[in-house]
Amino acid sequence: MWAIVRRRRDEARLRSIFRASPAGMGVVDRRRVLAEVNDTLCAMLGYAREELIGQSARLLYPSDADYAYVGREKYRQIAVSGRGTLDTRLRCKDGRVLDVLLSSAPMDLDDPDSGVTFTALDIGDRKRAEAQAQRWQRVFEEAEFGLAHANAADNTFIEVNRAFARQRGYS
Repeated sequence: MWAIVRRRRDEARLRSIFRASPAGMGVVDRRRVLAEVNDTLCAMLGYAREELIGQSARLLYPSDADYAYVGREKYRQIAVSGRGTLDTRLRCKDGRVLDVLLSSAPMDLDDPDSGVTFTALDIGDRKRAEAQAQRWQRVFEEAEFGLAHANAADNTFIEVNRAFARQRGYS
């Protein structure tokens, strides 16, 4: 009797976590077929739950190569550390492709066939910010005129470009 009550409480807790999570969440079986997804994942990708449950996770990847890479790398990491995390891309129903941080762990470490839970966090803003920072860094470094970034408090240089160093006789 107490085992049933505890099991129901555990199931309710897990359903609550699935509902509350700001990250997309799901479960795949050993064949990488979607067994469960949360509302956040559905909203993120533009699918109804019914369109995803029972489908191969391949549906969510832009290419066979992406799907194969994630499977290989994620399961390799799981074998080593019990969890796999990597940046990848997922395809939305409308064809858009999202950059996501995908993290996965087996439902039962002692039974790899028990399925894998995963979270998917949209990192598109982070990727765009990184690309923008790289573009500005290239502009800074390749400018033909001297540029420097200095600490205003003590007038020490934090970073200078090649033109600035060359103008002042430094390498």
